[in-house]
Amino acid sequence: MPPNFIKNYLDKIKNINIALSVLFFISIIAGYTLAENNPEKVEKIFIENLKDMLEPALKLPSLKLFEFIFLKNLATAIIAVLSGIIFGIIPILIIFINGLILGIVSFIFLREFGAIALLSGLAPHGIFEIPALIFSAASGVWLWRSIYRRIIYEEKTLASEFKLIIKFFIFAIIPLLFFAALIESFATPAILSTVKSFFNH
Repeated sequence: MPPNFIKNYLDKIKNINIALSVLFFISIIAGYTLAENNPEKVEKIFIENLKDMLEPALKLPSLKLFEFIFLKNLATAIIAVLSGIIFGIIPILIIFINGLILGIVSFIFLREFGAIALLSGLAPHGIFEIPALIFSAASGVWLWRSIYRRIIYEEKTLASEFKLIIKFFIFAIIPLLFFAALIESFATPAILSTVKSFFNH
């Protein structure tokens, strides 16, 4: 598939991407502020849940960890796209909730381990994973827009738009998720070990 296809599609969903990026940034701030204002309560609830999610993953070999992360993120991305049929609301909620969680995690990492641990633990795979999440949610909103215009204006473009979304998902979103999982499972094991040792204190 020519690179122009991806560029043209991104141009189509540009405004949605911008709006969701702003929402993601705001939700990160909201999550961080929530954790900062209620540190003991948030850490107690959140760390226990995070511990339950991380501990099984930490016991996996790198290849299995890669598979676990990739499939988990792939499932989230698929849900973000297909759930757009429900008035485009769920993709927006997915962005908000993930931003909120990232804000809380950022506060905990920054408080316990410092900025270097935060950046080295989240940034390497985040530069691939976050755009993939936003693009998926934007595609879900775009899908709802196409459905809406089919119902209200009887436009005949719904099938072609859905095909474009599928192509973009295959050629852009999946590769981003692949590289994100690759980095997270092979390049950040030391960070995961640090988190595990923190939980065992």
